[in-house]
Amino acid sequence: MEFSKSLKNIRKKNNVSQEDLAEKLGVSRQTVSSWENDKSYPDIASIVKISEIFKVSLDELLKGYKNLKKEDLSKIKTITFGKLTDKEIENTEDYIEELLKKIDSIV
Repeated sequence: MEFSKSLKNIRKKNNVSQEDLAEKLGVSRQTVSSWENDKSYPDIASIVKISEIFKVSLDELLKGYKNLKKEDLSKIKTITFGKLTDKEIENTEDYIEELLKKIDSIV
């Protein structure tokens, strides 16, 4: 997920308006709107402040996903892979790990 969508999702999830966020960051509402519409990108200081305001990791904010823990992966496997063989699950896990590495190297 790109930063613009991640920011919008986190902001809405926390019931914070663009205006309120802009005020906390010392920028205009239009600036927040341009970030959410992928027209511009905040500076690093703003990104750090956004992560602090919403109490989310930079990974979650910039990449759109939280660092997954083993128990989370186990739940995902149970829900998603319930009808797959162990080998199919293993192959899928390997593929997902490779995708996540590629995402990490891009961002």
